[in-house]
Formats: sequence, C-alpha cells, structure tokens
Amino acid sequence: MDKENLNVETENGDVCTDISGKEDIIKDETAARKEEIRKEDNNKVGLFAVILVISGFAGGVLGAIGIGLVDSMRKSGLTFVEFWNQLQRDFAVPASFLLIILDVIFIIISFSYLHRAKKLWKSDMDEDEKYEVVDRKLSISIVISNVTYYVNFAFFGFAFYAAMSFVEGVSENWLHIYMRMIDLVVFMATLFINLAIQRACVNLTKLMNPEKKGSIYDMKFDKVWYQSCDEAERMQIGLASYKAFQAVNNTLIVLMVIFVLGAMFLEIGILPIVVITVIALVNNITYGVASIKLGSNTCGSKIS
Repeated sequence: MDKENLNVETENGDVCTDISGKEDIIKDETAARKEEIRKEDNNKVGLFAVILVISGFAGGVLGAIGIGLVDSMRKSGLTFVEFWNQLQRDFAVPASFLLIILDVIFIIISFSYLHRAKKLWKSDMDEDEKYEVVDRKLSISIVISNVTYYVNFAFFGFAFYAAMSFVEGVSENWLHIYMRMIDLVVFMATLFINLAIQRACVNLTKLMNPEKKGSIYDMKFDKVWYQSCDEAERMQIGLASYKAFQAVNNTLIVLMVIFVLGAMFLEIGILPIVVITVIALVNNITYGVASIKLGSNTCGSKIS
C-alpha cells in the first residue's frame, strides 16, 4: 500500500510540475508578446504624433484662410451664399454640355473595350492568354460603365438644378425648355446604352465561364453571380471590397473636414455633413456587422 501511495504521489507531483511548467511557458509567451506589441507601438507613435501635429497645423491654416475669405467677402458686400447661388446659375449651360460630352466620351471608351474583348475572343490567340486579356478588357469596360452611371446622374442633376436656378423669377423661353428636354433624352439614352454594354460584358463572361450564373435583369444578380464564383474569385472580390472600403473611409474623412470647415466659415449648412455621416455610418456598420457574422476580426478597419 505504501508503495502504491508513493506512486500516486509521484504521479500527482509530476502532473503538478507539468501544469506549473506549462503555466510558466504561457506567462513567458504572453510577456514576450506584450513586449513585441509595445515595441511595435513605440516604433509607430513618433510618426503618428508628427502626422497629428501637421494635421493640426494644416487645420489652423485652413481655418485662417476661411476667416480671411469670409472677411474679404463681407467687405465686398457679397456673401458666400450669394456667390454660390450665382455660380450655380452660371453653370446651367456648361452643365448641359458637359452632360452630353462626358456621357459620349465614357460610352465610347467603355464600348471600345467591349468591342476589343469580343474581337480577341474570336481570334486564334492562345487560350490561356486570350482568356486573361479578354477578362481584363471586360472588367475595364464594366468599371468605366459604372463610372458613367454616376457621372450621368450627377451632371443631369447639376444641369436641371442650374437651369431651375437660372430661370427663377424669369419667364421661361423655348431655349430653357429645349435644354431640359435634351438633358432628359441624353440622360435616359445613356442609362439604356450603359445597360446594354454591361449586359454584353456579363454575357460574354458567362460564355467564357459556363459555371457563371445570373441575368443582369435580375434584381438579385450580384448574389447569384457571387454564388457561382469559385473560392479564388471570392477571395479576389473580398480583397477588392476591402480596398474599396478603405478608400471610401479615407475619402469620407477628407470630405467631412472640408464640409465642417465650410459650415463654420461659408454658411453652406449642415446637409453635406449629414450626408457624409450617413454614408460613413452605413459603410462602417455594414462592414462591422458582416465581419462579426463571418467571424472575422474588424480591428483592421480602424481609420488612421
């Protein structure tokens, strides 16, 4: 019995020693990791402080410029609101011409990439090389087509608003009516032409990749298309989406600073700030919730 008790005590002692040894190892690893994190922060804190000082200085300069601009406009008897309204009225005709010119330019560029992609797909080029080149040209065509949508909407809004401001308090003439009709026709035509280009790009991609599914007329096209992508393509979409998320966040911060300064010194109102805030909240909350659902770490989304 004494021998058995001795063996049990020995085994318990060995277990305790193992546990104590593992705890010591964990403590050492934690301490080493904390030291590594501290060194990483120390290496970056200097640059961060310099950026803060430069940003504060730049903000002070911009503020001083804003105050000087407001004072000079007051002395001239012209407020920023009056200046801005006059600028919008003067933009009536240029906005209409820019709507037409930019829409035509972007459509031609987008269609040219689509045309070259179709031509290459029918050529005798090596299959692997042909696939890569055609896919790239189709992607560029889609990107330019998406840009065209926003340019079209923006300048259509500019043109109509400017035209309405231009004729405010003045009897309308046939020129104003014709300009609005032309703007509307160009706007609608661009939407349909753009849709046709994107449909052709999607259908050629589906022809190249039989596994791809989804009709561009389907309201759930993005979801169906994503489900038909393989792991490599989904990873590519994820990386591209994260890049876009970061770019949008950085742009929103810059715009927020501009509009806050504008609200302080130029009486532009709070609407631009509200719009930027809403976009930023939607962007970050959507990213955060999606990351949590997917079990991902959202710390990488910190704005710096």
